Amino acid sequence: MDVATARWLVSPQAAPVLAAAAAEPDPDSLKAATRLRALTTPERAAAALTQAALRRRATAKFGRRAEQLFFTPTGSSRPPAAPSPRAGRPGSPPPG
Repeated sequence: MDVATARWLVSPQAAPVLAAAAAEPDPDSLKAATRLRALTTPERAAAALTQAALRRRATAKFGRRAEQLFFTPTGSSRPPAAPSPRAGRPGSPPPG
């Protein structure tokens, strides 16, 4: 996805397309892509459908808040960050 498409996704202009993508029972289907391409460009339709699929997966972690967040395929597949060696020990000296 290019920067212009990412900016569009978080803009108010994308809201109706994102809502249509979220309403699709299977955002990965050809039928969903065809329906969204009637609303916007093929690139934007693909980005909105990808966002809808990522938001569905993120609902388990973020709840309904996931509907308002922006996800990337790379970011959503990463494991959580490892805790810091100092985590849970305020005032302890840095490791090393």
